[in-house]
Amino acid sequence: MELRDAFPINILAGSEVDERARWFIDLRWLAVIGVAGVVTAASLIFKVTLPLRFLYAGAAILACYNAVFLLYWKRLSASPGKDNKKQNLFANIQVATDLLMLTYFLHFGGSIENPFVYYFIFHMVIAGILLSNRAAYAHGAFAVLLIGSTSFLEYAGVIPHYHVSGFPDSEMIYNFKYLAGSLGVLSSTLFITIFMAATIVNKLRDREEKLDAANKLLAEQDRLKSQYVLTVSHDLKSSVSTIQSCLKVVLKGLTGSIGQKTTEMLSRAERRSVYMLDFISDLLNLSSIRADKNLRKSQVSVSRIAERTVDNFSQRFQAKKIKFEFRDELEEAMILANEDSIERVFINLLENAVRYTPSGGKISLELRNKDGNIEVSVRDTGIGIAEDDQQSLFKDFYRAENARMIEKDGTGLGLSIVKQIMDSHNGRIWLESRLGQGSRFIFSLPVASGSTGEV
Repeated sequence: MELRDAFPINILAGSEVDERARWFIDLRWLAVIGVAGVVTAASLIFKVTLPLRFLYAGAAILACYNAVFLLYWKRLSASPGKDNKKQNLFANIQVATDLLMLTYFLHFGGSIENPFVYYFIFHMVIAGILLSNRAAYAHGAFAVLLIGSTSFLEYAGVIPHYHVSGFPDSEMIYNFKYLAGSLGVLSSTLFITIFMAATIVNKLRDREEKLDAANKLLAEQDRLKSQYVLTVSHDLKSSVSTIQSCLKVVLKGLTGSIGQKTTEMLSRAERRSVYMLDFISDLLNLSSIRADKNLRKSQVSVSRIAERTVDNFSQRFQAKKIKFEFRDELEEAMILANEDSIERVFINLLENAVRYTPSGGKISLELRNKDGNIEVSVRDTGIGIAEDDQQSLFKDFYRAENARMIEKDGTGLGLSIVKQIMDSHNGRIWLESRLGQGSRFIFSLPVASGSTGEV
């Protein structure tokens, strides 16, 4: 039977085991310092007789194999694919090695007479949390076997007993009742500790698995809902487009002359149909992003997308006498993304900047590399956003109060679409704004591997 078969290891995710294995290694460095400090203090300050060369040698061995563990941990963490079996096996080996090392220290420090024997409990807690139930109980049995066999071999005189002179009054190792009683209490303590730790952790893991399953179910239901909204919105858009076309035909007089009052009513209906088309288009964009599990992505140039979008907005900048500045420091850095989606982000952010910046204001667009990411900033000198509104700005249909006062018919979906696109590309978006002093929206996306702009 292989070691990995003896210790079934399928409880924690690789990332959790990886983090806790490193934590275990860091604790072991403290143990090296602690052993050296306790041995020195007991010998020099408390005048306890100890086999110092064996104990200091043990501290050196502990430091050496911990260095080996650290190197292996770095190699394991750096591997492209996380091998859960190797990580869990590595955790089991660490626990077993530490139990052997602790038995070594206890043997040369008085064996069962030494109160540090209860340090076995720490390893049982770690095993109960880090490993499977079966593996944890196996380590508990291993610990009892180690300290029990060592103590009885000393009791029988097969191996020497190192009495800690100056600490207990007599050599309790030769008192069979004390020896059997102490081992019995220690054994029951270890297994009860494992049971309590494992029970609590298993309940937490069961709850986590149920929550994860519920979240996946909710995510799938949300996707199906988006798919339904997408279908309905598409049908609505076709109908509203037809209505708008008919209204335009009538307003242009192609069906015959109409009165002034009728023209006013039809013009109002045509304006509302334009708003409805914009609203449905935004709803279609948002629903399609949420409904699409596998968004098609390729390496695209953010600079080229930005330049194309800016060209399309140039007339609007001029019409509103807005001073526009464009600064690009990307040097053709590429991202792995859906090009249409990223263009939609630029359009929505610049659309808001133009809409809420008064005539004669200023808008700036800046592209730069930062910490292995492409960071894009859209700054304006517009109306700004109140602090109370900023927390909810990326929610569906939400509009800031001052924005509603300026333009009544906004859909409130533009920034929600931007946020959804960022989430689907492992990016993030945030804002900096003060009421009446303008806003700055910043979004960040990881640079594609092998890109010239990669940091």
